[in-house]
Amino acid sequence: KRKQRLGSIDRIEITVQQQATQSRVLSTFSMSQEMKNQAAPLQLPLVKTADMDQDLQAVCKQLVADAFDQNVKERDVAAYIRAALDQRFKVRSWNVVVGRNFGSDVTHESKMYIQIQYGQLTVLVWKSG
Repeated sequence: KRKQRLGSIDRIEITVQQQATQSRVLSTFSMSQEMKNQAAPLQLPLVKTADMDQDLQAVCKQLVADAFDQNVKERDVAAYIRAALDQRFKVRSWNVVVGRNFGSDVTHESKMYIQIQYGQLTVLVWKSG
């Protein structure tokens, strides 16, 4: 009943609380979008090294772009790409590494290796076995 008597004061308090809540929601949304865009804001996958035919390179580039659109964590990006390739080729012999700073020395099947740069991250994809 006290709130009814104060009327306009309560409305001001509620408005301030709503604005604070909206501000927190917008901040959280902005941070998650920022994390998502950290990898490559408005960039396309760039093939750095490849031992792969052009058609499969195009498939891998599209998978990389889709993976970064749908995932934030590097591990999830790698899992997405691997699952898509495993499903496409009906074989579980694809390997994917996503990161900023790593060395590699891999053995791969002929015409089944690609290194793609996406923003500041590198995606390494190869088939073995």
